Amino acid sequence: MQRGMLALGIVGCGWVTEHVHLPALRAVRGIRVHSACDTSAARLQHVRGRFGIERLHHAWQDLVSDPALDAVLVATPADQHAAIAHGALAAGKHVLVEKPLAVSLSEAEALAALARTSGRVAMVGLNFRFHPLVRRLRDAIVRGDLGRPAAAFFTLTSMAAQRDSVTGYELDPRRGGGVFHDKAVHVLDVLRFLFDCDVASGRATARSETHAHDFAALTFEMANGVLASGVCGDQLLPDFTCLVVGDGGKAMINLTRPTGLLLYRKAFARDRMARAAGYARQLVDVAGTLAYFATSRGRLSAYRAEWEAFVHGIATGTAPRPDFDDGVAVTRTVHELLTAGTTSTPSRR
Repeated sequence: MQRGMLALGIVGCGWVTEHVHLPALRAVRGIRVHSACDTSAARLQHVRGRFGIERLHHAWQDLVSDPALDAVLVATPADQHAAIAHGALAAGKHVLVEKPLAVSLSEAEALAALARTSGRVAMVGLNFRFHPLVRRLRDAIVRGDLGRPAAAFFTLTSMAAQRDSVTGYELDPRRGGGVFHDKAVHVLDVLRFLFDCDVASGRATARSETHAHDFAALTFEMANGVLASGVCGDQLLPDFTCLVVGDGGKAMINLTRPTGLLLYRKAFARDRMARAAGYARQLVDVAGTLAYFATSRGRLSAYRAEWEAFVHGIATGTAPRPDFDDGVAVTRTVHELLTAGTTSTPSRR
C-alpha cells in the first residue's frame, strides 16, 4: 500500500461494483482497493482476475474488522446495507453505502444517528447530484436564468436488457428492487439538490406488470412550492431527463443522451439577437458535451466525482454530501409514498 493512500474494502461484487465503481476508482487519487467480499466465490475470483484484488473474504465481518482498512464500500442488495454499514462504522471505518441507504426508514434513521457520532465520513451513493449536467442545471437555477422556478418534469427509466443481474434483487422491493428504491430515490435527491429544499409531499400510482413496482407515476411538491412530476420505469426505453420551467425561462438536461444544457430564456422571445447568440452557445455546448460523454471517463464522471468527494472529506475532516441524513430524507419520502397506498395492477407473468 502506498503511503498516504486510503485502503478501501468492497462488500458486494455485483454488476455496479464491476462496471461502475471499480473502473471509476482507477482514476481517483488517494484511494486504493485493498480487499473485496462476496458470498459468491465465483464473483470474487472474477473481480480478482479483472482488477487484481488480492485480499478476498466471504464474510463481511472479516473484511470490516481488518485493521489495515480505512474505508468500506457497501454495494450489496439494500436489505443488507444496514447491518454492514453499522458494522463498518462501529469498526471505525469511513463508509460509502450504495443507494438506497436502507430499505426501511427505521434502519436508515438508526444509521444516520450512528454516523453523526462516529467521527467518520458516511456517504450514500446518490451519485447523480455529481453529474456535470445536473450541476449545470443547478447553476442555471441559482443564477436566475429561469427566473422563479415553478415546475419540474422528469423521466428515469431503464430496461432489463441493459445489464445482467447478479443477485436478482432488482425484481424484489424487499431487497431494494422496484422503481421506488432503485429509481425514485435518485429523482428525489436530484430534486432536493436542484432546489436546495426538502420534499413537502408526494403521491404515486404504481404498476406491477412484470415484477413488483416496475412502473410509477410520481408527483411531488417541494418545500419552496415547485411542483415536480414524472415517471420511473423498469421496462421502458432507457432515459433520464429533467426539465425545469420558471417564470423567466426553461432548461432541460438528458443524462442518457447528453446534449448539454438546453436553455430557453424569456429574452429569446423578445430579442432576435439574444436568441441567435443563445442558440449558438448551445451548439458549441452540445458538441463539447457529446465528445466528453463519448468516453468511458465521461460516462463515469458522476461516480468519479462522488469518490473524489469521499476521499476529500476524509482528508480534510469535513462531511461531504449526500450524507446519511440525505439518505434518510429520500428514504422517508419513499416510505410515505408506499405506506400511503399506491395503486397497482397485478403481474402479467
